[in-house]
Amino acid sequence: MDYILLIDANRDAATLTDELSPELAELPLLTVRDFRDAVNTMSERGCPVALRLGYRLADRTTTLDVVNWMILRDLRADYRFIPEDFRFHVHTEEAEGRRRILGKLMAYLQYRRWDQETGMLVHDLCPG
Repeated sequence: MDYILLIDANRDAATLTDELSPELAELPLLTVRDFRDAVNTMSERGCPVALRLGYRLADRTTTLDVVNWMILRDLRADYRFIPEDFRFHVHTEEAEGRRRILGKLMAYLQYRRWDQETGMLVHDLCPG
């Protein structure tokens, strides 16, 4: 079942309902506060169709740790974990955290599209 996941130590799902697009507004919106809960939720329910990210989490990890876990899981699943129509929004006000999360996710999703279109891995392009 499709759902939206909010990963934030402080923000509640109720504060986001106005910000969701109409097609997402009907989906269940779950909130987790730490790395373990995020991983457990996605392990049980699959990857959400949309992700809302703060930065610092309650267990002294960050949402970048969650993003790294998601990318590894997607790679191990041959790109079948993160949905094709996956969306994300980083709402943290921490500039460095925001930059790191956006950079990581956008670069990975772009790489994934390129790899699926060409069938070539990065190391195939680098002579030996």
